[in-house]
Amino acid sequence: MTPEEQLAEVTRGAVDVHTREDLLRKLESRKPLRVKMGFDPTAPDLHLGHTVPLERMRRFQETYEFLVCAVNQVAPFDVALASFNVALVTRGHAAAVDVLALDRPRVTRTIPVGPVPTRVVASPRGDWAYVTSQFSEAIDILDIHWGQLIAVIHVGGHPLGAALSNDGKTLYVSTNRDRLVALSLSRQSVVAEIAIPHGSPQLCRHPSGRRVYASGWRSGVVAEIEVPALRLLRTFDLGGVVQEVAVTADGQSLYAANEAGWLDVVHLPTGKRSATVKLGTAALGLALSGDDRDVIVGLLHAGKVLVIDRRSLELRATLDTGGMPRLIAAHTNGPVLVANEAGWVDFIH
Repeated sequence: MTPEEQLAEVTRGAVDVHTREDLLRKLESRKPLRVKMGFDPTAPDLHLGHTVPLERMRRFQETYEFLVCAVNQVAPFDVALASFNVALVTRGHAAAVDVLALDRPRVTRTIPVGPVPTRVVASPRGDWAYVTSQFSEAIDILDIHWGQLIAVIHVGGHPLGAALSNDGKTLYVSTNRDRLVALSLSRQSVVAEIAIPHGSPQLCRHPSGRRVYASGWRSGVVAEIEVPALRLLRTFDLGGVVQEVAVTADGQSLYAANEAGWLDVVHLPTGKRSATVKLGTAALGLALSGDDRDVIVGLLHAGKVLVIDRRSLELRATLDTGGMPRLIAAHTNGPVLVANEAGWVDFIH
């Protein structure tokens, strides 16, 4: 659609537009639109009349490639997909996880959890979620459907990163004590642990399910751990401050965002760094698109998200999100979600 056609669509049925010229300029700029709705999604007196602004927000989503959904204005940190239509957002300062509907972007409920929730991982069926609550030194288990905290598993130290096994039975958790801990979800207890080079806020699983990668941000090292045996296999010394890591669907390449200002590519069969892309500013969040075509990288202090062709490493797009884009989740057939610490979640189509 042209900006004029977008304007006609999003204002259709509106009584007043303040001002039409200003909205047209914003549509022409292709910069992020921050659409705010004037009601509290957790209030007890919501009614059918509130669906009118939700429908309007849906119209913005359908006609504009970039949309921002405000999430209670308190420092989102992580975002994870729980199902086709639901995402979860951790808010550390609020000690809460927001349940975010994707069809009509909105917060449908807020679940209180332990202090400083950092990472959230959904179960394979999308009915439960596991949250690393740092200051309670525990993993909080949530029932997403009922919106309740249903169990707590205590771990030694502050839990940071988390990754779920392929069968959904074991949760691997890194802690600030430089340990990787294996939790049996059926027994709701720690069953094994191993020392890793440094406490890692970021973990990812190899597609085979037989390895986990932990980025030791203080050491500039990514550790490769065999699971379920919990055996350290290799370390990749990348330097800088390694943050989010992701492995391609074919298991051949690992991508690592570096807060020192670059993106690394590691060829996993050889364990060698195959490429480095200089970014010029701190990179923190990283995800691979659902089709593995692109690497999406969040530039924490620049308020930008980069879309980089995975094979050529050429820049395909720069999106000005503003704020502080942190962690990223890519939907297989839908939007890319970016948790923005300034108080919202960005939807990229």
